[in-house]
Amino acid sequence: MTSIQIGLMLKLSNLYERNLSKESAKELLVVTIVGNSGKTAFRQLAKMVPGYGAVIGAGVASTATLALGYGTKYAYENKLELTPESLMGFIKKFRKKSDGAK
Repeated sequence: MTSIQIGLMLKLSNLYERNLSKESAKELLVVTIVGNSGKTAFRQLAKMVPGYGAVIGAGVASTATLALGYGTKYAYENKLELTPESLMGFIKKFRKKSDGAK
């Protein structure tokens, strides 16, 4: 999952002609994951529930990845600096939007 998210961030940085190294993307993602440790822990615990747990975990992971992509895209489109703090804010904003769309 992490490699997919790093790849997403790198593809977006290339698309918007922004400099983002693989190492910087990893750092941003690690800080974001630690900041969302409650969601990460929930996803891991949900996997323990046979059948439904996998579905719940996949839903949480896909929502997080979608929010990460939209947050990164938003920062690049608006020429904002992508920092761990700004990325966390964008992810929270876009996660709420994607949760509300369900």
